Amino acid sequence: MSDTAADPRLLRAPPKRGIRLSWADERFRSIIWQILVVGVVVGIVWWLVRNTAHNLEVRRIATGWGFLSREAGLPVAESLIPYSPTDTYARALMVGVLNTLKIAVVGVVVATILGTMVGIARLSKNWLLSRIAAAYIEVVRDLPLLLQLLFWYAILQGLPAPRRALHPVEGVFLSNRGLKLPWIQWQDAHSFALLGLILGIVGAVFYARSARAKQMADGQPRKVWPVAAGLVLGLPVLIWAGLGAPGRATSRRCAASTSRAA
Repeated sequence: MSDTAADPRLLRAPPKRGIRLSWADERFRSIIWQILVVGVVVGIVWWLVRNTAHNLEVRRIATGWGFLSREAGLPVAESLIPYSPTDTYARALMVGVLNTLKIAVVGVVVATILGTMVGIARLSKNWLLSRIAAAYIEVVRDLPLLLQLLFWYAILQGLPAPRRALHPVEGVFLSNRGLKLPWIQWQDAHSFALLGLILGIVGAVFYARSARAKQMADGQPRKVWPVAAGLVLGLPVLIWAGLGAPGRATSRRCAASTSRAA
């Protein structure tokens, strides 16, 4: 390796070459092609918008978002928020979005739980359980989703009408409109019971850590589950019972309303 220092002029970056207004310059050609492509796209979009506006004007079709404030007149079977056919299209659209989100959340949770259980069963050492899980996986995976939807749709269409719905359990109705379940009308007692459940879980976690720390200090094991069960289960039940234990009569009313709707 030579000890002579390198010429600093050789270490400098080569000077940038400017763009020449010539078709022989590659960068000039690329800019021209980009301008032409963007111009063609803008021209096509402008022609489509102008043509659409002209056709709508000829046919006297109104455009815009003003229809959202008009009365929808569309009945919706289930909604997370109060809705009636006399409400606006905007509220009907919001009901549809909320129903879609509800189905998506429920589907993700159910699919996760079902997939985890089937996966664990497939890896089980129990021969029968493993084979049943394998058969389920192969059948569901090999069948197209559209075919599965048509299969379940055919089964639902084979069920009786709502007025002759199957009534296997009190408050449960199964018909070609779907499965109707009773639901408890939420009251203040349920809110306080839910708060008690959260506080019970937090208290159980802190008690378990305290018991583990004491066990590490003196070496004596302590039972955690009685206190944890009392906090997690007993505390919400005591709060619910102390506030009048609402729910049973409400459940009957829900079942009765469900039967009238069916």
